[in-house]
Amino acid sequence: MHHPRYLFRQGRHFHFRRRIPGLSTSIRSVQVALGTTDEKAAHTWSRTLTTEFDAMLNAFTFLLHPLPEELIASYIQTRMQVIIDDLRRELRMERMSGRRTSPHATHRVQRAVLRALVEDGIAPALEPARIDPSWTADEVKGAVALYANDVRGLRDQDQRRRVISDFENATGVKAASREHEYQIIEAHLQARLAALDAEQDCRDLRAQVYADLAKTFINPRETPPLSQCVKS
Repeated sequence: MHHPRYLFRQGRHFHFRRRIPGLSTSIRSVQVALGTTDEKAAHTWSRTLTTEFDAMLNAFTFLLHPLPEELIASYIQTRMQVIIDDLRRELRMERMSGRRTSPHATHRVQRAVLRALVEDGIAPALEPARIDPSWTADEVKGAVALYANDVRGLRDQDQRRRVISDFENATGVKAASREHEYQIIEAHLQARLAALDAEQDCRDLRAQVYADLAKTFINPRETPPLSQCVKS
């Protein structure tokens, strides 16, 4: 894949770097870490940053009273960082909420994908057995794309830590083992599935699911298995 002009890789992660034309060479180039190893995402974000960078340059051109070079550089550097932070935050929210979907990811498709993740675990791709014969061709495309997006989010270490942190903050109970972490991820998916079925706010249902799961961490003999905590 051809690299955009201002994109470069340092280690496994991508960065955006560009000089501000017209400023003295003593002014450092604007550089921001994209915080991703995904080349496709890096290319997309680089194009967005380039467009915003050009727009800022045009805005400075029309100032009646030119600003000192240091202020121009500081402004552009900060704006670039804010933009990439927003892009990364949006991506995280889309991945974890399931909103990063195909236009054809209908309610029944979303439900089938979540059920597959809960019952089958994380697989490289949606199993053909999960395809409903009554789906349209577009719904199949939507299901495959949605499943891939969800798996990508669940495999991301930052996202997994965020889900576990949400559980610990909500319950006051710490995940003491890798098995606990897997159970928390499952509970997160169970809550999303239950919310989709009930058409309710996922946060409310997730709080209840987390509370039930926390009891099993403290005293597993007194609390039923997770599969009995939420009706699927």
